[in-house]
Amino acid sequence: MGTHIFDIDGTIVNYHTNNWIDGAKELILRLFHEGNQIIFITMRDEIRDNNEIWSVENTKNIILKDLDDLGVKYTILFNVSSPRIIHDDSLITVDRRRTNQIYDGKSYLLKDKTEYVNHWFSGQGIDWNKYDKNNNI
Repeated sequence: MGTHIFDIDGTIVNYHTNNWIDGAKELILRLFHEGNQIIFITMRDEIRDNNEIWSVENTKNIILKDLDDLGVKYTILFNVSSPRIIHDDSLITVDRRRTNQIYDGKSYLLKDKTEYVNHWFSGQGIDWNKYDKNNNI
């Protein structure tokens, strides 16, 4: 069990919509039933996005209502700016997704547990040759 943190736009719903990406809702439901904690973060903002289809109000009435109806317990944080940087002394796994990528068991980049963090704090960067260019895991 762990804590799964999902961005909303382009990660669980198609960018700037409330339409689920194929497989996202099913993955969240499975993770929740396995005992994982679910956290959603989004740049969606009550004031800035008030009249948009992706408004906080629509997010609550469509996306979150779908999850509520399924019995999923979650935490959500609105108006979370980018970049998102996690500081932790625990194991961190990154599942970097392409915008609107379906959940088919493949990641855009599945890095080892520390390389992603080391990339930001060192001038060495990442050895991209270690990763499959065909997105195979």
